[in-house]
Amino acid sequence: MSETIERYRLRTDVKDYEPFLVADGTQVGEVAWLRKSGTEGRSLLAGMWRCEPSTFPYPFGLHETFVMTKGVLRVKLEDGSEEEYVVGDIGSYVMGTNSTWTVVETVEHLFVVND
Repeated sequence: MSETIERYRLRTDVKDYEPFLVADGTQVGEVAWLRKSGTEGRSLLAGMWRCEPSTFPYPFGLHETFVMTKGVLRVKLEDGSEEEYVVGDIGSYVMGTNSTWTVVETVEHLFVVND
C-alpha cells in the first residue's frame, strides 16, 4: 500500500497575486497561495502576501507567523505596544489578537496561518 504524499511549492519572487480579502470582505493587499488546506479538519494557510503603503485594522483570526522578505511593517496592538518588522524579521501572533497594521514601505512576506 503506497501513501500519497502532498507537496506544495512557491517561489518568494512570485509574480501572480490575487486580492487578499479579510473576514469582512475588505481587500488588504494581495496573496499568492502556497496552500489553503490542512489535514484532519485543521486550518492551514500559507503563501506570500504583499501590500502597498496603507494602514488597516487586522484581527488575527488564527495563529499567524510571518517572515519579512521586503519592506517595513508596523504592528500596533490594543495595549498600545508596537513592533516594527523589516527584511529578515519573523513575527508570530496568537489567534484573537487585535492589531492595526501600517505598511510603511511596500511589504512582501511569507506567512503561515493555522488553528
